[in-house]
This record gives sequence, C-alpha cells and structure tokens, in this order.
Amino acid sequence: MGRMIGVYCCGDCGTETECEWTDLNIGSVFQCPSCKTVYGHVVPKAGGRAWVKIRDEDVQFYGLLDEPPKE
Repeated sequence: MGRMIGVYCCGDCGTETECEWTDLNIGSVFQCPSCKTVYGHVVPKAGGRAWVKIRDEDVQFYGLLDEPPKE
C-alpha cells in the first residue's frame, strides 16, 4: 500500500510543496520553500478552517520554525 502525501500551496507565490498530512493539521505552521512566507492553520470563531499569514517578527518571537528542545 502506498503512502498518502499532502500538498501545501503557498497563498503568496502559488508554489506547491509535497508534505506529510500531519504538516497540514490545525495548529500547524508551514513555510514556503520558495518565497519563505509562513502561514498558520487556524479555526476561525465562525467555523471552518483558514491558513493565515504570520508576520516575520511573530515567527521569530514565538520560535514557530524552531525545533523543540530535546528532552
């Protein structure tokens, strides 16, 4: 049986990137490998799902692309 893959499409430049399905879960952040824009996957209060652009300074401040510390 084959592995299922996901595809992330950048909202800025349109680059399509193969990824794991878990990379697309609610609460995930994804950085486009082409333009480096970062989006986060959220649930709006009105319902549904949305990918929202995250400012560079917020990505840095919250360490959104950093690997978690090893225990």
